[in-house]
Amino acid sequence: RLDEQAVPPEKMEINHASCSKNNRGDSPMTLPTPRVRDFKLGFSQPQDYGRAREVLAAAGYTDDGVPKVLGVDAITCQSRDNKHKAAFLRQTQPLTPVNQLIRLFLLSASVPLKEAQAAVAPMGIEPWVAAGLLAVENDRVRALVKLIPFGDFWIAHDPPMLVGRDAQVDYVMGIGGSTLTVAGVTLRRPSRNSLDLGAGCGIHALLAAPHSERVSAVDRNPRATVFAAFNAALNGLNHVTCLTGDRFEPVADQSFDLIVSNPPFVIGPRAKYIYRDSGLFGDEFCQSLVRHAPAVLAQDGYCQFLFNWAHYKDQPWQERLPSWFEGTGCDALVLRTYTTDPSDYALSWINRNESMDPANISETYNQWMEFFDQHGIEAISAGIITMRKSSRGSNWVVVDDGPKKLLGDCGWDLELVFKLRDYLHDKAAGNDALLNTALRVHPSVRFNHQFNPAEGRWVDSQAEVCRVAGLAYTAGVDSHITKLISGCDGSKTLRELASQLAASLGRDMDAVAPHVCMVVRGLMERAFLVPVGVRVMVPSPAEQASVSRSSDETPR
Repeated sequence: RLDEQAVPPEKMEINHASCSKNNRGDSPMTLPTPRVRDFKLGFSQPQDYGRAREVLAAAGYTDDGVPKVLGVDAITCQSRDNKHKAAFLRQTQPLTPVNQLIRLFLLSASVPLKEAQAAVAPMGIEPWVAAGLLAVENDRVRALVKLIPFGDFWIAHDPPMLVGRDAQVDYVMGIGGSTLTVAGVTLRRPSRNSLDLGAGCGIHALLAAPHSERVSAVDRNPRATVFAAFNAALNGLNHVTCLTGDRFEPVADQSFDLIVSNPPFVIGPRAKYIYRDSGLFGDEFCQSLVRHAPAVLAQDGYCQFLFNWAHYKDQPWQERLPSWFEGTGCDALVLRTYTTDPSDYALSWINRNESMDPANISETYNQWMEFFDQHGIEAISAGIITMRKSSRGSNWVVVDDGPKKLLGDCGWDLELVFKLRDYLHDKAAGNDALLNTALRVHPSVRFNHQFNPAEGRWVDSQAEVCRVAGLAYTAGVDSHITKLISGCDGSKTLRELASQLAASLGRDMDAVAPHVCMVVRGLMERAFLVPVGVRVMVPSPAEQASVSRSSDETPR
């Protein structure tokens, strides 16, 4: 029994956009054009980037240092509402450099000029002001951007309070739940050339830099490109190139081993923010990524991105999604993370991005619902696409529910799932071949048993097999399958184990084998069981922490 059900995660955002006529016959939504305005971000002297890193590190304004002051890391601090700000300000009262940097760049509070000068010593305040990071007003200093420690990096982006103002159509978001999800599922294998598409502040380009010879960060929003270039320079990454342009146009002549994107996938009635809205109808932007990514993917290269898709009346989504990948020359795994109704979907984005004026909320909500009704959209789902360019004659496309939890770095696990799907597709397509396979249990698998009291004794009433790392799937199993799994130590073929099971049940092997194969295929597809000879990689806790945050919650 494999009865996993997805649970809704927090919705997701990032920068990137395009406008063109859609294939439903509707006029394209007009995406606001980024304003040409005086926006400067960057030190005039190249050596000041290294000096700034030294200042931040020496003060303890780091991923490890912030929790020592606040009790939570910088990302968690940002996710807290204003009610927590008073507590954080109280915790940063002592006049230390790290406290002043936290107040400036994390809490968006002003500090006295004297204290700010001490916090950035020995550089002095002037380079930070000239770089567009700080402003001095009446002997007080305030930050013009957020500057957040994350892992081994510092990431600059727009302050969140700018969302909701029409003037900020070119808002550049920072690190949110969707950012962490993308970071957590990205394959961290050596890459000759990697692409962060719709890069925003460039966080995924920075995360790809340690395992890539070259990295490109592309965004339609010129302000995003400026932020990404600043962040690459601040973190000493001279092999990251930042480009402004629409989708793959700036890199059309290149080939990538890895493409990562957190695109503008919101399905709504109008395009308002570049980081969120594509300007295309419905889910057409995400379809366009699927269709055009293979042109710049190297052989065996991977493309990974978050997306939303619409459920249309009288059009099963289970049939519609696989059609996106026809003719792409790619194998694809689509993991659904949640499905919601149009009303909840609309309210989630209205509450996130719109004015809290009741009249405005009501008007905007009606616009969203009329849009969904007009186009027959009955539900919206979210998920993660991982596609791999393959030379195989017959590509496979799988749409599956994602796990309830993503624990740490899942890229290694997704790569294993692709290997297992290949094995089932190529080497064990039939039951006879599968029965001749020797299997072993994945090292992350655990058994949970539930016992109920009955007539003075404990009765084993339920068993569950679960994974405690990566794609943390769970599956209910009965006592017979439990025994079968426990025998998968690599020393016997599935045929031998199935024969033993049939004998214990007093059944004929031919009657038992089809059911055994069906269950085992399901367990292999989610990496509970692995064929002998297929390499399993489980990163160390330190390696997992370097690119993602472990979570006991639903995937974000």
